[in-house]
Amino acid sequence: MEIAPLDVFIVSAFGRCDWLAVELKTLGLSVALIDVSADLGNWPIEDVTGPFGLFMLENYPQSFLEYISHIGHPTAVDSGFTIWTGDGPIEMKSSVTAYRFAQLGLHPKMRDLLTAHESFSIKEKNQFEAMAFQEVWPLQLACQLSSTTFKAKRTSLLNDGALPLMNSFFVNRPTRDGLERSLKWVESHGVHVFKNSQIVDIAMAGRRQLTGIELQGSESGFFRFENFVSSLSSEETFFLNERLGKKLFPQGAIECSWSWMRFRLKVENCVEVSSLPQAVCWMMDVMEPWTHENLCLLEKTVLPQNLDAWVKLPTVQRFNKDYLTSIGQKIVQNFEEKIPLSKPEILTYPQPYYYTYKELGPTRFPVYLPEDAASRESCFFKNFYRDGVEVAAQFSLDYQFKFQAQLRDKIIQQWQQTQNKKKELIND
Repeated sequence: MEIAPLDVFIVSAFGRCDWLAVELKTLGLSVALIDVSADLGNWPIEDVTGPFGLFMLENYPQSFLEYISHIGHPTAVDSGFTIWTGDGPIEMKSSVTAYRFAQLGLHPKMRDLLTAHESFSIKEKNQFEAMAFQEVWPLQLACQLSSTTFKAKRTSLLNDGALPLMNSFFVNRPTRDGLERSLKWVESHGVHVFKNSQIVDIAMAGRRQLTGIELQGSESGFFRFENFVSSLSSEETFFLNERLGKKLFPQGAIECSWSWMRFRLKVENCVEVSSLPQAVCWMMDVMEPWTHENLCLLEKTVLPQNLDAWVKLPTVQRFNKDYLTSIGQKIVQNFEEKIPLSKPEILTYPQPYYYTYKELGPTRFPVYLPEDAASRESCFFKNFYRDGVEVAAQFSLDYQFKFQAQLRDKIIQQWQQTQNKKKELIND
């Protein structure tokens, strides 16, 4: 198969770059996208979607709202983002929110700072870090909860961005055909989508320029491009194709230190369970580390007796059945403590409990150490643009929009410069 040289070739998985592909095509670029989801492990749709939801901002374009509606089913949480600590629940959009903040001794500015606040000046960081932790911990949580970098609570303000916890909050409930629907939406905008092909190799010109990609499968051939985008982490790239990994990441794959993992609970559908919001951030002790069973992101499923419980665990323990069993028991104990009538039990453990690394591949939601920052951002090619969890600061959908919008603008700027140079050569 032959197609004309492309302005942009995109390697995507799990719908990560679908919106970016549509944006670039709409702005006049020729775009092709290969979806490699099926080659990155045996994952249920819940493990692909994750627990981080969407905090609605005012500046989303219609195309991004369409993208969200295709990959899942956005459901508004009327009470907003909810944190349930040892001192009781805190609903961010409730008639008693202000009262609860005052009752807990939180700083008066917390509510303003948790509304669409993206970053902090050095002065602000120094100001907040000088305050007692008990006064500012929701702000620390906003910076750390969906961060792809692990930091202690007291240094989490140094993370890039903060979730706007006071904004309207949506759970993007996954649908079984969501990824397929999203790809059809991409195709409907004129993007060429490779669905059942595999990457064989990638070509280079010199040491810093990528020129084309070789595919085989339902559509085989060599496809030239001006710019290359990948949403895969270095570890995912090596898992997909070791030859591709060695070329794109000569420094090797970066391994994460922590992983978000999903347990499914079965509970009695008592009044307390049925009154829970669609999603809850469950914290047993605010003062303890926000990992393991102490911080749990709970999300209701389509079945009222089932709940998904996401926790952040050491990656080295991913495939340790005894360890996962013990964590599951602790999650159940915590649930019994808060809702005694629920009679919780573990219905299913995280996927690594049942499968090997060869079958699953890298974790879908990795969290890296701060010292990995330089390696995560490194890129050896002038026309290689990276997206995804290894280079983005946050997992949340709202941050995905911001990051890809910046990526889109960089590619468009480079494309326009190339077009101008071509015109100058023709005129000369």
